Amino acid sequence: MRFIPRDLLRPIRTDGMRNMVTLAGDRFLSGAFGPVDPMGGSRWGALSSHSGGVPHAGTSGYAQVADGNIFTARSTSQASYSRGFEVHFLSLFYLHLIRLRPRPDFPDRTPTTFDILYAGDEDRHFRESLSGRGELNRRMVVTDPVVPRQIDQPRPVVKEYRFEESGDFGTPPRVRILNFWSAMPEGQTWELAEFEAYGSGYALEASYVTEIIDVGPDRTRFRRYFDDSDPLNPNRPVTFESFRTLDANRDGLLQPEERADVKAAAQFDPDASGRPVTWGRVRWHGQVEGKNGDVRVRVRSGTSLDTRVYTRKVGKGVVSPFIDQSIVLDWPTPGDRIDAFSFAGLTGLQRSQVRNLQANAVGNEDGLVGGWTPWSAPFAFEEGLVERDGNGGVLLPLLPLHRYIQFRFDFVNEGESGVSLDYLEFDFSEPVVTRGIVAEIFPDTASHLAIASSFEYVLKPDMASTDAGFNRIEILVPSQEARVGSLLIDDLAWERVLPTAEVPQNRRAWLDTLTVAQTGRFATVTYFDSTDGAYKLGIKTAELTAVDFPRGQDAEMTIVLTSPVFRLLTRFRSWIWNDTVDLDLQPTQPGNASDRLPTDEVVVTVQSNQQTSKLRSVVPNPFTPNGDGINDTAVFGFGVFLLTADAGISIEIFGLDGRPVKRLGLTGGAGDYQLPWDGRDEAGRLVPPGIYVFRLDVNSDSPAERTGTVTVVY
Repeated sequence: MRFIPRDLLRPIRTDGMRNMVTLAGDRFLSGAFGPVDPMGGSRWGALSSHSGGVPHAGTSGYAQVADGNIFTARSTSQASYSRGFEVHFLSLFYLHLIRLRPRPDFPDRTPTTFDILYAGDEDRHFRESLSGRGELNRRMVVTDPVVPRQIDQPRPVVKEYRFEESGDFGTPPRVRILNFWSAMPEGQTWELAEFEAYGSGYALEASYVTEIIDVGPDRTRFRRYFDDSDPLNPNRPVTFESFRTLDANRDGLLQPEERADVKAAAQFDPDASGRPVTWGRVRWHGQVEGKNGDVRVRVRSGTSLDTRVYTRKVGKGVVSPFIDQSIVLDWPTPGDRIDAFSFAGLTGLQRSQVRNLQANAVGNEDGLVGGWTPWSAPFAFEEGLVERDGNGGVLLPLLPLHRYIQFRFDFVNEGESGVSLDYLEFDFSEPVVTRGIVAEIFPDTASHLAIASSFEYVLKPDMASTDAGFNRIEILVPSQEARVGSLLIDDLAWERVLPTAEVPQNRRAWLDTLTVAQTGRFATVTYFDSTDGAYKLGIKTAELTAVDFPRGQDAEMTIVLTSPVFRLLTRFRSWIWNDTVDLDLQPTQPGNASDRLPTDEVVVTVQSNQQTSKLRSVVPNPFTPNGDGINDTAVFGFGVFLLTADAGISIEIFGLDGRPVKRLGLTGGAGDYQLPWDGRDEAGRLVPPGIYVFRLDVNSDSPAERTGTVTVVY
């Protein structure tokens, strides 16, 4: 199944014709800013109108300075509590012009004494403080004047302030918030019809998060809510935080229809049935406008509609998702668990009674299985672009057996560039084992780097009778030297299927085309997967179903394998699938696959003080590059260890007089490598017979060199 939203995100280029204040108001009304109204009377902007925010219609109000209509105005009688308003762009822009317009019929009401303050991205625009519970809070402060204080300036009626290299007010500042602050005499009426701000280029940064996407039902759905309580904007999308638990009829009791979770559920059923899935690849189509624009894509998945769980602290380092007394009135009932819908409906004072707030992380806390994965590491824009054939992309790094998914886009540029995304698509399918499969490796330590060690890799599927089953297993291994010694199911050893002829160079293709029909037999090869640049150990069997792994009998599959490791920590991830049905790969999950093993993980660690490389062999040596097809190439075999990132790796060959002859190089991380030399120098000429000195060099934080000799004969 494939889900493809179209025309996903477009960058907006600001210029002298696009008023950013009106733009911010329009985007709020379209739902792009969630519940935060950028034209608010408070420091951070007010909530949407039905939740006590400012009106977006009528003849007076904060939002009337951003409606594009010079016949409506924000009109007020000067008072200490009503001195101005704030515009929050929710992004960072270069500001080139500010313009203040009164209504045409009331030019005498133009403000004459005022400040225009701003906050952007300077260190002084942020303030950190410790709360009473020792938490570090960071907030923005709007205290810098973007222009000097204007005092007794009745003319011109329309006021303009331009920011240019040679202008009176200096170069364009980087602005996130503008604050208009009147200093008119107490009681004097003043008004503004339009407060305009113009910039240039694109937003310097922006973050967007999709709605939660539910792929469990037969038809994929967004969890999207609408502000149906606002008669002027009933179709404006809002976040679920906009639904509030309120005693609307003020009878001292909370009826079900007054609860935030009930009101939200009326638009989107949180208990709708659906199945978990296994994830495939994600890819997108888009383009960079200008230069140096970039977007980072992150993803997470979950088992419920709650991305957060609201918990009560019950002891030092101990929390519980259940409460022991009602927070407000008779709600919630003692013993209830507070969900995100309910918490969003509380006031700040009521929320303070819930002592701890934490993410709804994947786990099994207090018996509540499930949760959400953290946001993934970011994918670069180029990584996931759709290829010409419509394929490509990157594997979703998510846990299987989840049904909800959410994407986040972080845009960064230098002002003159932007990135547009036409669509994003991701693949998912029904799992071949609906209850999941856990994996475990033992031992979880190795005594030496680059020396093959023996491990037991145990798989335990929890299969239903209706599951498609699997016949393929793929284990990520650190080296092409990894081998399967034996395979056992329920302690019974299976027979290896050997090729009738030499395995072709494309070992994966041989395994793909092989048919293993008889239970009790398996085939295996180790191959290099060019799609993700890693070595894989592939295993193929006859189709394994619930008959082979009956529930309640703890049947398990044990794969005895040998492999060297090259890092202090190596993760042996694995996948299963069925190549006879059209379903995607299903990742295994680390866990207790066998009660006799103590690890519950697929990670192997090693304690070593070895350096970063080891030369193992030069084969053949001597060699004869005479073109007869026999021993024409010498292959340098070596291991690279302990690297945490890719590094430059090279073998340099010299004559006995120290003259450089040839340089062989690559870029890679820790692993097992081979570099061939055909006996030719940098100019492509065959070198004379003789002894040559070579040097293996790893350009890392702990550089190391290895030297040796290779002999050329004819």
